Amino acid sequence: MTPQATVPPALPVLSVPLTDQAFDSVLFWADATGVDEIILRSGEPLAVRKGSGEPRPLDPRRIPASEISALSRYVYGEFAPVLLAKGHVLNPRHEVRFSPGHLVRCAVEISMGDECFMSFVATMRPLPAHA
Repeated sequence: MTPQATVPPALPVLSVPLTDQAFDSVLFWADATGVDEIILRSGEPLAVRKGSGEPRPLDPRRIPASEISALSRYVYGEFAPVLLAKGHVLNPRHEVRFSPGHLVRCAVEISMGDECFMSFVATMRPLPAHA
C-alpha cells in the first residue's frame, strides 16, 4: 500500500478588489502549503515567501493602497489608516477558524513607507493559543 500524498489546496481566486474573505482564503492556502509570509505593498502584486527565499508574486494584478487600507481595517480596526498616516507601525494578530479544529493564526505588520506606499505583511508563524 503506497502512502497518499496530501494535495495542497488550489491557490484561491483573488477577487478584485482583494476582500477580507479572499485574504482569509490566501491565509488558508498559505498555511496548507508552508508559506511563511504573505506580502502586500501598494502598487505591487500580492507575493509570498517560503523560508529565506525571495518573494514570489501570486497574481499579476497590482494591489492599490485602498485595498491594503481596507485590509488594515479588517485585521486591526477602523482607525488603522489614521494611525498609519501618523507614522505608527501596527502589529496585530489575526486568526481565522476554517473548520472545527482548524485555526490559522498569524502575526501581521502594517506600515506606511517613506514613499507613501502602504505595506502589509502577514507572517505565518505559530502564535500561542492564549496570548
